[in-house]
Amino acid sequence: MKYYWYNYFEAIPVDTIDTIVESCLKEKLYKGTISSKDGELADLKIRNSEINLLDANKYEELFQLIWKYALNSNKFCYGFDISNVENVQFSVYDSSYKGKYDWHIDTFWGNDSLYDRKISLIIQLSDPSEYEGGQFEIKNVKPTKEERELMNKKGSIITIPSFVEHRVTPVTKGRRLSLIAWAEGNKFK
Repeated sequence: MKYYWYNYFEAIPVDTIDTIVESCLKEKLYKGTISSKDGELADLKIRNSEINLLDANKYEELFQLIWKYALNSNKFCYGFDISNVENVQFSVYDSSYKGKYDWHIDTFWGNDSLYDRKISLIIQLSDPSEYEGGQFEIKNVKPTKEERELMNKKGSIITIPSFVEHRVTPVTKGRRLSLIAWAEGNKFK
């Protein structure tokens, strides 16, 4: 196990993933944006994806399931002060527009909130046979071929500290679907 990422390979059964995907594809999708000092921007050079932030009430069971994995990874790997799952985002990266998200972090340093994103959870919703490209990568981490194959399996969950740089490479064929969730807690001290 690596101290900076924690994996649950094929954690969620495929039939549960299929139900999640079916439900999420009925949601209205929006162009993914990036946060800046000037607010939310659409910058296709950095991020080109379609997203929907899922409603916590409508997807209560999913939020609870993700919280369970956040707590477990925090217990065995991170030891952060976390209190809840802030958001769950359904993301679509399609080859028709070379969907991607360049190097970024998920923590918003210096914001006015009393909370920080601390753990990012990435849940693989697509089977690797459904797309090419679209690799989730962590800066300065070179997983083995076996680890990469396991990370790409439908239903796998990868957790990383939200301040670790990561990206999704351009999708060159097909469509990659994922959920991204953030466990947050009181500001880092």
